[in-house]
Amino acid sequence: MHVVFDRKPENGCEFQDAVCGQSGIMLRLSVVTTAEHRQEDATGEEDDLPHGTAVLKKLIAPWAGTKRVVCADSYFAIVTATQQLLSMGLRFIGVVKTGTNGLPIGALSVLPLKERGEHVSYVHTTANGVTDIMAVLWVDRKRRYFISSASTTLPRTPYDRVRWWQVGEDSERAVLTVAQMQVVEIDYQCCA
Repeated sequence: MHVVFDRKPENGCEFQDAVCGQSGIMLRLSVVTTAEHRQEDATGEEDDLPHGTAVLKKLIAPWAGTKRVVCADSYFAIVTATQQLLSMGLRFIGVVKTGTNGLPIGALSVLPLKERGEHVSYVHTTANGVTDIMAVLWVDRKRRYFISSASTTLPRTPYDRVRWWQVGEDSERAVLTVAQMQVVEIDYQCCA
């Protein structure tokens, strides 16, 4: 069965939530019914922020200052969100798809990484020489781009994927082992 829903239905609503990545328990929920509802609910400080960043800040505001790691999907994963969360005392990991402003996607996208598990990263450092934001390219089946203000690119336990391979006229199961880094492992544990 295949079901398709409109991304932003005219007669319906959109759910935005914050969930504990370890327990799976929903911690906060926001229901947005229309664009007018979103405008009524907005605060003045959100005016200069991208919509995804404003939503993210509102959802996780109770945990400001706790140094927790926030993992989010590509709707939120942009440099602005990462910077805002750092200023709130939170850390961030997210997969970037379209919000590439401020990221070295052009440079990362032309690097000749071919094998699954290969990676490269660019870091941004403060005036004190401390790394605060990291852009990572990691190759799995496709290239994945991450932005992170938490974690490292140190190797972690590789994961196994069981796949069916066509061998002549027969197919057989094969285990594909993929190297992963800590930043990928943390994100996939929360947002797989």
